Order: sequence, then structure tokens, then C-alpha cells
Amino acid sequence: MGSSSGGRTNRSERPHLGYRADALAGEALTTSIRVRGPEHAATLNLMANLADAYYLQGKYGQAEALLGKTLEIMARVRGPQHPYTLGIVASFADFYQREGKYALAESRAEQALVGRRRVLGPDHPNTLSSAADLALAYVSQGKFAEGERLMRETLVQNERPPGSAGEAVEV
Repeated sequence: MGSSSGGRTNRSERPHLGYRADALAGEALTTSIRVRGPEHAATLNLMANLADAYYLQGKYGQAEALLGKTLEIMARVRGPQHPYTLGIVASFADFYQREGKYALAESRAEQALVGRRRVLGPDHPNTLSSAADLALAYVSQGKFAEGERLMRETLVQNERPPGSAGEAVEV
């Protein structure tokens, strides 16, 4: 059954596919843990993807728990300032923002922004994304001046040529 989106089907029209994909991702994760170990990069990637799948299916508790476990392992294995770890922190900010947990979103977005500025540099696209995430968290809490200030800074930074605000640290 197609939707009005050019013949593609809508998720709500095919919920069984989401649950089958969820089951397959769970099997892949279990296999990866057994074969590669829980700290392998591919295993951690599968964990983050499965957490996202849980979120999309409305399984928020499972999503948050798995993302938290992923963050804990990633921080221990790669370090709290590794770009992949900071990506998981940014995912948490997005998760909390979508859940309406704006204070938590602000905290995680700020953590991701500070780390990404230090590790990737101020003009890296991921850094700019974290700045926009933090600005959104500010605005969502009624902190309009802070949100506007940060968004203006981000827009100015985004207009600069890459590397003009300082070099990123190679990882």
C-alpha cells in the first residue's frame, strides 16, 4: 500500500517491517558481541543503530538504556573526547530534545559542543551541528537570548571557509 510520497510506503503502513528489522538488528548485535566482543567498533555502531531503531518504534526506555550503555563503553574504550564518543553524546542530546527533556538536552548538547570544538575545531560541520542543537535546547526552555546568540555565532562560523577559524586536531 503506497503513500503520497512517490510510491514509497509510510512507516505506519508497514509496522511489521520495523519490528522485523528490529529483530534482525538485535540478532546482528548479539552475533557481533559474541564474535567481535562488546567493545569492537562494529558492535558499538550496531548498538547505536539499534537504539535509534528502538526510538523510532517508540521504545524510549530501551533506546535510552542502550544508548547509555553504548556511551559508557565508547567513553571507556575510545575516551570521552573521541569524535565517536562525542557523536553518541550528541545523539543523546537529540534524543532528549525529541523527548521534551530540554534541560538534559542542553547538558548533553553543551558537552558535545565543548568536546567537538576542542577535538574537531570550531568550524567542523559536527561542531556547528552541536552548536545548533544547543541553541535549540536553549530556545526550547525559553532561553531565547542565549539561543539567538549561539545561533548567530553558528551562522557566522558556518559562512567561513573551512579551516579559517583554526585547525582541527587530527584523530
